[in-house]
Amino acid sequence: MNRPEPTFSLVNRAGEVLASLNFEDEYMTYRLQAAELPFALPRPYLEHTVGAESVEIRAPEGYEEYIWSTGETTPAITVTENGTYQVWVPHGIGMVGSYPVEISDIVSNQELVEGNIQVFPNPATDQLIIRIDANLEQALSFELYNAAGQMVLNRLIPNSTVTHVINTSDFAAGLYWLKIRTGDGMLTKKVLLQ
Repeated sequence: MNRPEPTFSLVNRAGEVLASLNFEDEYMTYRLQAAELPFALPRPYLEHTVGAESVEIRAPEGYEEYIWSTGETTPAITVTENGTYQVWVPHGIGMVGSYPVEISDIVSNQELVEGNIQVFPNPATDQLIIRIDANLEQALSFELYNAAGQMVLNRLIPNSTVTHVINTSDFAAGLYWLKIRTGDGMLTKKVLLQ
């Protein structure tokens, strides 16, 4: 089980979070030093093939182990949601991460939802607003995930609610994924919290 807050974060001089790392509960660190590596890591490149409602993402063959950002452990995965994906493979005594691939080619009934739902402001500081511009017959739910893929918020919105406000002041600054699910489909939005 990962801790709810990052174990450490890398920030720039403006205080913007550049990267965060979450350790499991039993691991700790008290000091971290950021430095440029004096050599290049052999990071794998990913290839992908777009299908009707999914995308197959392939890592190079020949590695003994594959650990995807989705938790899968095969050389190739099939995804049905747009997003950023990455795989880790063995290198030396540890693992090295591939160059991430961002998938935005999946076409499904998401477009039915897109025109009916607005998410703003983006970037957000203290609050994020979800506005429904159509009469949806079913309630919708949303999930908010941080850059490490951890769900930080999960809510159900009744179908009679036209505007829903999320208080974001308690969340760390950074990139998040907002997944909104309705009876008509699912909408995934990238959200930047400042």
